[in-house]
Amino acid sequence: MGMDLILICFAALACLSSGLFFSASFLQLKGRTETIGALQFGGALLLITAAGAMGLVSLGRPEMFLGALAHPGTGIFFELIGTLLLCFGAVCWLIAFWRDSSETILKFFAVFAAAGAVCLLFGVGRSFVMPWRETLNSWLVVPLFFIFALEAAAFAYAAAERAIDKEFQLGNPALIFSLVGALCLGGYLMQIMYSSSNDGKEAALSVLTGEPAVVFWCGVVVIGLMVPAVLACRKLGKIPFRNAAGLLAAVIGSASFQTILLVIGTASWQFFKR
Repeated sequence: MGMDLILICFAALACLSSGLFFSASFLQLKGRTETIGALQFGGALLLITAAGAMGLVSLGRPEMFLGALAHPGTGIFFELIGTLLLCFGAVCWLIAFWRDSSETILKFFAVFAAAGAVCLLFGVGRSFVMPWRETLNSWLVVPLFFIFALEAAAFAYAAAERAIDKEFQLGNPALIFSLVGALCLGGYLMQIMYSSSNDGKEAALSVLTGEPAVVFWCGVVVIGLMVPAVLACRKLGKIPFRNAAGLLAAVIGSASFQTILLVIGTASWQFFKR
């Protein structure tokens, strides 16, 4: 359970930090070189550093991360490269911001960091795409990690804009992300339920009605998808702490989804052990 908890925390921190990077990068691309953007870059850098440390611990022996470089098709490889790109891009952006560099340089490093976030999230999802395991033989798990990160990004961006302009209100982005996430989640469960083996059917039924059902329905569906969708409505724009609640919901959703995957499958880090 200890190692599973590390992997769950890693996924949650990866989604949260990527969401903050997306938000800060989008602010920069809009030409909003503000202190709030620097705070998001700095906070995301701290979170991704913590996530990277957890990722190394999950390997059992931290030096084994060098082995990931020899397996460029694996999720761990993309996680490692994404983390390195994120850290490099964020540090360079913060230095450029501190030195009052040009908008072009700031935008370049913002895009660089966002590309690292994409690589990291792909790696987190890719680690659970295993054709040799019926319950994890689906690429639909990959976009779900992007969904939770984008939900976090939508609320982080809204919080930043509200700090700049008190009249700003978040519209549809988080709602759209939640709807796409629901489609991907339903498609994933349908795919394994109607697979050729009984393992997939039993796993899907277990998620829906068995012991993991509480985590699935409460953590993934209600908190991870429905709550952000509701909070994205314009009519709720003046609710206190709405953006913080949306961020928290996205983090809980990503952690819950990671928990479900660990329950019905085997984490890819086990296949790197010697």
